[in-house]
Amino acid sequence: MASLLRKLGNAVGYTVEEQEPPVDIDQIPPSDCIVNGDCASCPAPCDDHKQFPSYLQFDTETPLLGSMKPYGRQVMISTGQVDWAEKIENDEGTLAANLSSIIKKQYDEKQGRIFITNTSRLTQQSTLNGAQDVIILPDNILVTNVTPDRAKAFFDKFLNVPIPSFSAPDEQQQQQTNNGYTNGYSTNGGVISSPTTTNGYTNGHVNGHRHHRHSNGHAKGQSNGHTNEYASTPDDMQIIKNTHKAMILICSHKKRDKRCGITAPILGAEFDNVLREKDMTEDEVAIYMVSHVGGHKFAGNVICYIHEGQTGIWYGRVNTCHCRAIIEETIMEGKVIKDLYRGAMSHSFGEIKSDRLRW
Repeated sequence: MASLLRKLGNAVGYTVEEQEPPVDIDQIPPSDCIVNGDCASCPAPCDDHKQFPSYLQFDTETPLLGSMKPYGRQVMISTGQVDWAEKIENDEGTLAANLSSIIKKQYDEKQGRIFITNTSRLTQQSTLNGAQDVIILPDNILVTNVTPDRAKAFFDKFLNVPIPSFSAPDEQQQQQTNNGYTNGYSTNGGVISSPTTTNGYTNGHVNGHRHHRHSNGHAKGQSNGHTNEYASTPDDMQIIKNTHKAMILICSHKKRDKRCGITAPILGAEFDNVLREKDMTEDEVAIYMVSHVGGHKFAGNVICYIHEGQTGIWYGRVNTCHCRAIIEETIMEGKVIKDLYRGAMSHSFGEIKSDRLRW
């Protein structure tokens, strides 16, 4: 219809302007969470941070807000790699491909899009040959011993179910408990569910440093402040609490587009430098490389998960001069940097309130 209108308009001497679809209000952060202004205080050119190669061409004009497709859940498959087949959904015989096929055929998206990514995280908890650890957000759980031939069972038990409901902070405080659960999840017969407790830190940052940057990723038993239930699973497909309080995901998918593949390791090194300087452990903030997220032209592409996986904030056009601000403003304070903001995981900012203004 839009194409027909353009043709008719041109025929009679005027142009019908196309309007961009409006960004859903769910993608707009509350006004008190937004950081305005240039977050990179470095001079131009900057000699203090490693810069991207000059031959890379980026889009510096297109508005970033609304440049990502909203989603309800992210599935992070541990592969131990930083690059993958050009299209992981077509990489036959892999967990990513099998899950993508099942979702395409059987998922109605009433709970929002399911976003499948491969990650550089090493499989550490799975015990079966060829099995992988899989992190699910915003559920904030890690499922062990997931194999390609178990994709359907994994989908049925963990993805084709309602997204967790999150308690308000005051409700969490009233329901706080430390009894009756292991690895952050209570057991009741064949049902495994998370207790509703406070997460022990504010705005994605925890005080105190117990370990060095490299941890083994095992669950420590903290809760993630939400409630949910899952059907019983095979004995060797275990649910473990995701131990990372925050995560920085960087698109490194070089076979899909070299811009992400080249910028990702440069950004990863700078993020790690800042975290080491601040003595923040891997349990506090983990850095992972991930497969295609969309928008290569906006590289570096970074997704920040804070509040133990409940909030997912997408940034584009990130360079090394932004890394400190992202850690200090977003990871530690829960703020959204307006100039870099592409969008967010659905419901990241809770219920719709009147203090959300479009820009």
